[in-house]
Amino acid sequence: MRKNAHIKCKLFKSYLKMIQIDEKPNHIADLQERIREENITPQMLHNVRDETYHRLGCCQQVNGAHFEQLLR
Repeated sequence: MRKNAHIKCKLFKSYLKMIQIDEKPNHIADLQERIREENITPQMLHNVRDETYHRLGCCQQVNGAHFEQLLR
């Protein structure tokens, strides 16, 4: 399951890189509107959050050293 979430997170990050943002949002409402326009689902955000927490946990586990081997 963790590997599947890792793949989804990578795909989401690639998707975000494809989105052209001409201006930074001035307010949180602007950011929320852009997210809705791009059809970024709550599940996508949930998966990214979970994967980020997993990576932070791995980073803490090795005191900030390289931890890529722990992601497999």
